[in-house]
Amino acid sequence: MIVFLGGIATSFTPCILGMIPLIIGYTGGYAGRSPGKGFIYSLFFVLGLATTLTLLGVGIGVLGTFIKSRLFAFNFILGIVAILMGLAVMGLYTISLPGLKRMPVKGTGLFSSYLMGLFFGLSASPCATPVLIVIVTYALAKASPLFGGALLFSYSFGHGLPLILAGTFSAFLGKITSLGRYGEIINYIFGGILILYGLYLLFGQVF
Repeated sequence: MIVFLGGIATSFTPCILGMIPLIIGYTGGYAGRSPGKGFIYSLFFVLGLATTLTLLGVGIGVLGTFIKSRLFAFNFILGIVAILMGLAVMGLYTISLPGLKRMPVKGTGLFSSYLMGLFFGLSASPCATPVLIVIVTYALAKASPLFGGALLFSYSFGHGLPLILAGTFSAFLGKITSLGRYGEIINYIFGGILILYGLYLLFGQVF
């Protein structure tokens, strides 16, 4: 549930909000003025995103089973990672990973929406990457393919929920993009949460 809520929170960061109209143009935009079709197209996009991230979670879980015995004091490591990623969310430094510059799939239909979701899951958003790194590190520590897959599946559906709503209800799109003006505040709040989480882990390990 926490990871699901974290996925929702990262959807309201500036770089994600800026991409929602573009995504809707390729998914919900196909559906014209029909809320039902907009919902289906947006849902298939999110299912593609969830497929990629769930497979990543399963792979990380498998990797964790091989190195679990060597993960000493992992809460301490996870705490450090969480603090560093919180600072990244706040903008103190950036993590330069490949991002989605344009949609790699052209065409209409449910399958195209699903493929675009797959490619979107492979790209790294500057806002979502720090949170994903914390989640992936946590999944690695748990060393369970099933848990890792479920963790990333929950995150991806939380991350895609605002997109589904925007693709279904055109009025919601205007409301959600208007939150961009609060982008810096949102980043500081979410980054602060990650830092507090990291300090909590470190405090438990040291004391």
